[in-house]
Amino acid sequence: MSSFYSDQEKLANIEEYHSDHNTSRPRTSVSKKFRWHILGLFFLLSTTGYFFNRQSDGSEYDHELNDSSQLVSALGQSDSFINGQVFNLKKKPSTESLCPVYEKAIISSSAKSKADYFLHDPEFRNLSASRLSQAVQIPTWVDDSITDYSKFGKFHEFLESEFKNVFDAASSVHKVNEYGLILEFAGSNSSLKPILFMAHQDTVPLNDPKDWEKDPLSGEYDGENVYGRGSSDCKNLLIGLFETFDALVKDGFLNGKNKRTVILSSGFDEENSGFQGAGHLAPFLLERYGPDSISHIIDEGSIAYVPGSSGGAIGIIATGEKGHFDVEIEVTAPGGHSSIPRDHTSIGYLSQFLTRYEYEQFTPLLTLDNPFLATLQCLAEHTETLPEKVRKNVLKAHQSPKANKKVLEFLKKNLMLRYLAETSQAIDLIKGGDKANSLPQSVTALINHRIAHGNTVQTIWKKLAKYARAVAFENGLGLTVDGIEVLPKTDNGHIDVRAAEPPLAVAPITPVGDDIWINLASHLRSFYEDLVFPELYSNDTDSVYVPAPGIMTGNTDTKHYWELTNHIFRFEPGVQGDYNIHGLNEFIPLDSHLQVIAFYYQYIQDFDHFY
Repeated sequence: MSSFYSDQEKLANIEEYHSDHNTSRPRTSVSKKFRWHILGLFFLLSTTGYFFNRQSDGSEYDHELNDSSQLVSALGQSDSFINGQVFNLKKKPSTESLCPVYEKAIISSSAKSKADYFLHDPEFRNLSASRLSQAVQIPTWVDDSITDYSKFGKFHEFLESEFKNVFDAASSVHKVNEYGLILEFAGSNSSLKPILFMAHQDTVPLNDPKDWEKDPLSGEYDGENVYGRGSSDCKNLLIGLFETFDALVKDGFLNGKNKRTVILSSGFDEENSGFQGAGHLAPFLLERYGPDSISHIIDEGSIAYVPGSSGGAIGIIATGEKGHFDVEIEVTAPGGHSSIPRDHTSIGYLSQFLTRYEYEQFTPLLTLDNPFLATLQCLAEHTETLPEKVRKNVLKAHQSPKANKKVLEFLKKNLMLRYLAETSQAIDLIKGGDKANSLPQSVTALINHRIAHGNTVQTIWKKLAKYARAVAFENGLGLTVDGIEVLPKTDNGHIDVRAAEPPLAVAPITPVGDDIWINLASHLRSFYEDLVFPELYSNDTDSVYVPAPGIMTGNTDTKHYWELTNHIFRFEPGVQGDYNIHGLNEFIPLDSHLQVIAFYYQYIQDFDHFY
């Protein structure tokens, strides 16, 4: 496994935490006992101070703890995404706004007529529901242990049959690593950077079908919703894009009229980190087009709209993702019969490390480059969702450290909000031990981290080294961190701290406020205000739809595509709701699915004229 850092850099990271410690091992039980007395006293004083401070804490936000749940609801926070939400919006802001509202794109009468057809024509609605239903009926689930992807052959047969016009019209079709799919529609002007759309073919496993209210592979359509695994993550997006391309081919646009090349890239193991799918598709495109060759990428992500009482909306367009780092800690110790144990087994040593590591949380940071700050600024300027004191501090958080700290205090009170500004750590797996009367010789734990803006992979390595060395030093164990021997192996045992897979840094931030962002935001405004919900945005109201930057706590296949462009947007048209993504009884309202087709049909053609 390759490492991100040289041995010298790794040693520097490790030693930074331990330069004030004597590296020799404890030689007597007296010195160890004395050290534990000191640690115990320190712990007692710390915890006493902690509870005293908790009881006497006069934080001005304590009484607003319940209000944070309103913010969670407003943001539509779910398993992986910060989603769009509707609010009672204030009047349109000035040009000095931290969250400006851009003018709507001009939509032609023919485009309005076509959108109305996609959204409301009964025959097309039934056709679209049937296509999505058929896609759901074909199982394409993946789990962590999958090695045989042959099930995707049947799914490809369906796509190539149902959308034969699309495959025939494509200037080139590529099967990458067998089931990765790339369709290219070459434009007539090679100087224009292509636009790339993404959606993955795979789903998470079904769980037990008996626990579902409807068959997870039925694709049942009840006139309103389509049910089944993958219906909302994300076969709805993939089929919607194919339907969009099908319409553009039939109307002649993708049959030679397009000036700009349009690309569809679809992986088949996004739910398993995408190494077999997107991990091969992205290098293929990079070799074919070169670095920074794509205008922008749009992939799955937050849902762009949620209806509200006043008609206004803020749609969160994810312009960033947290990093990801899974770490394994393996402790080995002598085995033997359980009737004659040492003071600590390998499980005991590992428990010491995990308890200390978990006790210290990472410091929350609301940095200027964190898109969630922009989300909060849009909420503060355009909605009445935030408590007034929080709203005022949000508007100053980019300039005032005091205001920034107050906002973090507010976020930390709610589990669903805090990790948008804080690196998370979760001890997810422990493996070890053979039987009840046998001392475990080896035990391993896995810790999952999602890295926040302001932290790096090195931040985590330093913390790991800090606590691993403390446990090894106190118990006379050897220690290796990221392949570097910190303390030599001993007869007592050894600790090995290593990356479970190559770490993923925090994603590069997509710029906002430039022409590409303004163009996308303008088209989203036109789409929702003029085409989808025109009755809510009449001239006699102050309602406005505000696309806002945001962040995802999970990762998409776009993590493999960073070299192709610095403009990556993670969202999909539709109406926000709890569609049981990854859970039982997953579904998607057909109206949301149809919005994918109606929006991209218009957007792809309009962007063809964007220079």
